[in-house]
Amino acid sequence: MTEEPILLCEDSGAIRLLTLNRPRQMNALNAALSAAIIAAVDAAAADDCVSVIVLAGTEKAFSAGADLKEAKANRNMNADAARRHGEASGRLYEIGDRTNKPIIAAVRGYALGGGCNLAIAADLVVAGESA
Repeated sequence: MTEEPILLCEDSGAIRLLTLNRPRQMNALNAALSAAIIAAVDAAAADDCVSVIVLAGTEKAFSAGADLKEAKANRNMNADAARRHGEASGRLYEIGDRTNKPIIAAVRGYALGGGCNLAIAADLVVAGESA
C-alpha cells in the first residue's frame, strides 16, 4: 500500500495549490509536514511560472495545530533538540517572509493553535462558512 503524500502540490496556471494532507490527524502539523510546507513554498518562490501560492487543508480541517502525539513523544528532548524544534516552527510561521509572491490561506473547518498561526502567516485568509 502506497502512502499518500502529506502535502499535495498542484499547479493551475500560475497558481500553486499546497494542500495539507493528513486528514486522519485533521492536518496536524508535525515536523515532516512543516518541513514539506517550507520546502514547497521555497520551490514555488523560485518558480517563475508561479504567481500566487494557496494553502489549503483536506476534509474537515485547515489544520488542527500541533501534532500532539509528536509533541508527547518529544517531551523529553534535550535543550539543543528543543531549540532546533522551536526554530523550525518559527520558520513555518514566517513563510510569508520567504517569498514576495502572495500566499493565500484557504481555510475551511478548523484552524486551531499552530494551524491558525499558519493561516495568519499568509498574506490573505479566505475563510469558508465552516471555518
